[in-house]
Amino acid sequence: MKISFFNKQKLNILSHILVWLFLFLVPWFFFNQKWDQNMNEIGKYYYKIFIYGIYFYILYLWVVPKFFFKQKKYTFVIISILLMTGLYFLEDLGHNTFFPDTQKDAVFRQEISILLKKSKIPTPPFKRMHIYDFLLTSIFLTGASLGIRVVEKFSENEKIRKELEKEKLQSELIFLKYQVSPHFFFNTLNNIYSLIEIDTKDAQTAVLKLSKMMRYLLYETEPEKARISTEIAFMTNYIDLMRLRLTDKVVLNISFPEITDDFFIPPLLFIPFIENAFKHGISNRDHSFIDISMTIENQNIDFRVKNSISGFVFNETEVKTGIGLENVKKRLKLLFNDKYNLTITNTNNIHYITLQINNS
Repeated sequence: MKISFFNKQKLNILSHILVWLFLFLVPWFFFNQKWDQNMNEIGKYYYKIFIYGIYFYILYLWVVPKFFFKQKKYTFVIISILLMTGLYFLEDLGHNTFFPDTQKDAVFRQEISILLKKSKIPTPPFKRMHIYDFLLTSIFLTGASLGIRVVEKFSENEKIRKELEKEKLQSELIFLKYQVSPHFFFNTLNNIYSLIEIDTKDAQTAVLKLSKMMRYLLYETEPEKARISTEIAFMTNYIDLMRLRLTDKVVLNISFPEITDDFFIPPLLFIPFIENAFKHGISNRDHSFIDISMTIENQNIDFRVKNSISGFVFNETEVKTGIGLENVKKRLKLLFNDKYNLTITNTNNIHYITLQINNS
């Protein structure tokens, strides 16, 4: 399930609220039986959490984005140390000012010291222990703020990358629309011009097919999805117009399914392969052929093109179609990720393309 950027922000805020709510409720679990007798310790706890919160959010909101992400890592370390030191003194001052040790705490410390002296055990360095506790907690918070920010930055960069890929994909689609291919329209118009004197009715039919193709390219491929029925109609019109310039030496076999359950697919996925077959698979001098077929089952598409290679050595990395085979591969990868399989082979001067798409 995809989560929008707005929902991710709300999820992020909610996670912060839940963490602070948990920290706020901790004393209720540890001091609930003797609440009145531990108010001083509870006050110290909340004050310490408040100081740690200041430290965390200064790093999280300002220091990490301002310095660490801008490759000023030494400055990041220095500011973190200075901030850590300053907040330690602020915390220590606050404890001594607002939450001084009670008489009970003083008696407890004195009794512990006497007991340790009698046992010849050194008195624990309470002050240094407090420093170590603050230092370790601050280091942990530094790592936490840095880690969370890095993860968020990565997620943000990934979102930007996907948006750029999507924009690139749309640009390639627009490029493809206007590159199917210009010389095809030029040749088709010439063929129609010749047909006018020979067979006026066929010429009118050709003009109608050409106008439908242009309408599809200009208007019906604007959305990211097109109906499979309109895509098949576009390919059929394209093939019918290409027939106008074929000789008897070219055998053309076409098989498209009848659509009973229409569905949406990205537009202009198959036309580069068909265009390539007509461009490099036919010959006016030798016998040649093109076989194009498509089968659909539960919205899963199996598209195949087989054609002769007439005087052309097929180069898989440089196909001179509207957007080129490599761009078609990129587009398929962006659109379907691992839900497609594209196979391209050449055997005995025959070029095979198989494209299977799991669109369900």
